[in-house]
Amino acid sequence: MDQGKYVNFVSESGALELVVFAAAQNGYTNRIKKVQKNLGIVSGFVPMTPVHMLGFHFCKWANVSAEMMMERNRNFTDFGFPVDVLWMDIEWADQYSDPEGYEYFKFNPQNFTSAQIEQMNAEIEAEHRRITVIVDPHIKATDSYHVYKNGIDLQDAYQPEGNLTNIFVRTPEHNNFYGDCWPGNSSYIDFLNENAQSYWGQQFTYENFPGSSYLYYFWNDMNEPSVFSTDSHTMPLDMRHWKASGSSFEHRDLHNAYGAL
Repeated sequence: MDQGKYVNFVSESGALELVVFAAAQNGYTNRIKKVQKNLGIVSGFVPMTPVHMLGFHFCKWANVSAEMMMERNRNFTDFGFPVDVLWMDIEWADQYSDPEGYEYFKFNPQNFTSAQIEQMNAEIEAEHRRITVIVDPHIKATDSYHVYKNGIDLQDAYQPEGNLTNIFVRTPEHNNFYGDCWPGNSSYIDFLNENAQSYWGQQFTYENFPGSSYLYYFWNDMNEPSVFSTDSHTMPLDMRHWKASGSSFEHRDLHNAYGAL
């Protein structure tokens, strides 16, 4: 067998486009920077991030509460540790500590009362810090959860030709796709659909996310959708995404880009 390094590339959908970047060593030229610049010219340059995102962050899973967040905020100040952003993992949205009670855009009222949220926001703001909370694309499938119920109502409403509203990913038979994730039985936002993008964006308003403010930023840790109830632990590749124009694509066509749509 020939000696050397071998890499296999597999495409689930269509032809694989491969671009190779190279930069010759030339005096004091930084080859890494040159390759990065060439990549930016082809794919676009990353926009400037908010300045606080370049600072120190604290992120640790815990059964988080407003009291815990305030204690952490005070301790970082009192002990002189620099921190710019405090993160909250999924438990902030676990309604009444139900093992399958995760509903994003709603604080767990057991650990975050309205008064506690107001105090927490005020204390963190006073230290010129920010808050990041996790918000994932799996939506608990129950009519008592407004994000799911309102999405279904929009999806089932009259659809004018050329402006299809498809809030949730569908099966090949055009039913809603359901799978298990942290909230239990869940539907998944169809980010390819322009009307679904608008609907999802509306959830981040202060009105639809009570207790939030300009301090809040968001974290999606599922670039590829996690589905605990499938053998692959992700969305089956033949599920369907629909654009507002009415064109449809299989999940395999955009699996790796799902979280960035």
